[in-house]
Amino acid sequence: MTLWKNSCTIGSTAILFIALIMQWTAAQDVAPDFDYSRSGIKPKRIDNKFVGPQASPKLTTDPLPPCDEDVVYESYRCSTLLNNVFLFGGANAFANKGDDNHPNNFGMVGGFNLSLPTGLQNLRYQFGFSHGAYDWMGREGSAGAGGKPNSAELANYFTAGVYQRSDIMSDQPWSFGVVFDHFMGENWGEEDSYINLSQVRYQIGYALNQNNEIGFWGTQNLDKDLFAVSGVDTARVQAQRQANLYYSHVWSNGAVSTVYAGLTDDPGDWIIGTRMINPVTDRFATYANFHYVRPSTSVGDGGINRYSEAAYTLGFGCMINFGGKLRSSSISGHNDMPYLSVADQGLFGLNIPTGNL
Repeated sequence: MTLWKNSCTIGSTAILFIALIMQWTAAQDVAPDFDYSRSGIKPKRIDNKFVGPQASPKLTTDPLPPCDEDVVYESYRCSTLLNNVFLFGGANAFANKGDDNHPNNFGMVGGFNLSLPTGLQNLRYQFGFSHGAYDWMGREGSAGAGGKPNSAELANYFTAGVYQRSDIMSDQPWSFGVVFDHFMGENWGEEDSYINLSQVRYQIGYALNQNNEIGFWGTQNLDKDLFAVSGVDTARVQAQRQANLYYSHVWSNGAVSTVYAGLTDDPGDWIIGTRMINPVTDRFATYANFHYVRPSTSVGDGGINRYSEAAYTLGFGCMINFGGKLRSSSISGHNDMPYLSVADQGLFGLNIPTGNL
């Protein structure tokens, strides 16, 4: 329960922090007269809407109308924190070596991902959190384990970092992001251990055109922890290093699909995965993700079939954004929306010893 109480405290603090920033940004959301000649941003009026940034000198002294849904501006204005955050929730299943020969965990997950300006033109911060609860009725532990078979497994992921999206319409095809991921697991694995781990995750992409992007993403572990084997904390676990190439495509309806493949640490071998977002409206979308790690073990380990070393993550659910930014006609997306996903069991893989745990 310690982790759950800490999660509630952290969540309450985050909600208060968000509310304060929303109040501050809303107070900045008034600009009766705006001098574009000073800002360097020159929007263009199209059908009584402002679309920018595009050159249109005759509008450099026009006053801006009040912020509303009929006016589209660059993200520095008419944009509160609520517009640049999305909430997500859904079902999730995963398996890894931590459950040994009792794999397959199922549960529900929910969280948020948000973006804030850094003060530099295109560089932004992003912060995210997710909480998942799995196997609500508990799991079968091994003989002699000091676990809690009636307790659900809890997983908290924190993600924070900086990013810059590409802007293919302005001949800036490069995008990049670097985040710090932290994982706290309670009642984790076959013997209900408590683990606490961190990693760095990074991504760099190149937009080939308005619809397609290629790139690379990877992870690097930062620390390690111990988990229980036969009731004693003796086995080491750390974040699993990954190196993946990816390809992303935006479809005509604004849906974005990404496929990737790469390599990872033992007991893993190679990785394949996909992540998809399908906007139903500008404010509501569905998502799905899949991540599979093939085990490096060629035969059964100590009588345990090597299926226990295969790791996978499978999730699906929905996303909500009140700013109407879940749909984009460009692979660059909206530059003020978070770039990297909040960590999960696939993006934050675990390097766990081989053999019979």
